Amino acid sequence: MLDSSKSARKVMLEESFTLALREGDFKYIAPFEGNTPDWLMNKAVESGLKPEGQLFDLSSDATENINIIDKMPERARAMQTKIEAIVSQNSYK
Repeated sequence: MLDSSKSARKVMLEESFTLALREGDFKYIAPFEGNTPDWLMNKAVESGLKPEGQLFDLSSDATENINIIDKMPERARAMQTKIEAIVSQNSYK
């Protein structure tokens, strides 16, 4: 992790209440299926849990406020496909 002589990860899977994939400057958050827990719903913060996918360009939107999925649907579909491949490879569910 701290060895600067080695390459950094190109892709990283994040897990919370749904899955997200970071790839380069982009982060794709998969659609959330289920119910937001009460303790999270009652907080005064954006949970990021939406029934539709979300795509962010972290190079210009580090706070993930501007969902650009409508501008880059192909990238979003490709990232969703990668999530599905990771899940199926690892018997995640």
